[in-house]
Amino acid sequence: MPIVEIDGVCYETLSLFRRAFNCALVNPLINHLVSARLLIGILKTSRSPLLTESLLRPGGWRAMRITYDNGEPVDYIDKCMLKSAALTLSARNRRKMTVRSIGDLIVKYRAGGDVHIVGIGTGPGFNVLEAMANANTERVFAYCIDKDPDAFAFGRRMAAKMGLDDRVRYISGNAVDLERLIDVVPQIVKMVGIIEYLNDDQVRDLFRVSRRRLAPGGTVLVNSMLSNHGVDRYLRRVFNWHLKYRSPERIMRLLEECGFSGFGLRSDPLGVYSVITASRR
Repeated sequence: MPIVEIDGVCYETLSLFRRAFNCALVNPLINHLVSARLLIGILKTSRSPLLTESLLRPGGWRAMRITYDNGEPVDYIDKCMLKSAALTLSARNRRKMTVRSIGDLIVKYRAGGDVHIVGIGTGPGFNVLEAMANANTERVFAYCIDKDPDAFAFGRRMAAKMGLDDRVRYISGNAVDLERLIDVVPQIVKMVGIIEYLNDDQVRDLFRVSRRRLAPGGTVLVNSMLSNHGVDRYLRRVFNWHLKYRSPERIMRLLEECGFSGFGLRSDPLGVYSVITASRR
């Protein structure tokens, strides 16, 4: 698997041959030339855990766990999904960008005392927990907001194994109720893997409630997503997975409308995801 190193972080990418192969053959077949019914029939012959989970809950935390674990493929379809699909590789790159960005923010804020991180729609909190474990300080606390009790149960087990269970709270609720759900003033609000499911008005609402809760000078961390993975029609017609694509520039404009500035940007070498940081004005 080709690797690109950016600022000391190794990201996955695709060879020029694989990119050309996907663009010229694979993507046209699965997007347009093969019927959805036939595609689903072919896919269901696979024992791929990622495929099975994606057919049930596309983009959910269980599928993300399988994607992040990046284990040994069980068959050819599983290998294609795990090792050569731009969307899957980009999702792992997004995790690395997110963990690195949270880590940089922890360093920035910890000189002032305890650091409080709120994760919105965070599932078990994969990225937040990894960043906390890497931080080498016990003065970082996390508040993971979601609605899935199974995600919380898995997250608590993961936090306990990492020695973080006394510094992580799992809170059931809706992000728009953020001011009611937590009683701390966080320096960091993370919402990665969320806004590609929301319309612009919903995104503005989320940005505004985050700004109201953030400490002065606090930072929001969010991602953009582009359709450069090349399989959007396939995702919609096979998995019923509908995503809203926005460029980093579009996300920054929305953030600016909601009272943020001082933008930072990390971009996936495959051109699908970027991770954006913005400071509360």
